[in-house]
Amino acid sequence: MIYHKKMYKKSKAKRKRNLKWIPLMDNPFPEEVEVDWHHINNIFVIPMPRISHQKCHFSNNTNEHRTFCNRVLSSWYGLNIEKLLEE
Repeated sequence: MIYHKKMYKKSKAKRKRNLKWIPLMDNPFPEEVEVDWHHINNIFVIPMPRISHQKCHFSNNTNEHRTFCNRVLSSWYGLNIEKLLEE
């Protein structure tokens, strides 16, 4: 992803909901795949293809969106996000 696009997304996320923006990993997807950085909590973000992230928007409820996306990301990356966030 082009650096200025990444910085724009970061500043937009901060401005919109006063969230922190700390990536837990580098973007593993090829450049041609548009990526959204999904907040797994109010601090940490993980890359997710935009099309998949948009499909997680079945509700306007932020908690439902975050829970659903976190389950998807857990299965993709083999992470136990809930346990990771407890530590």
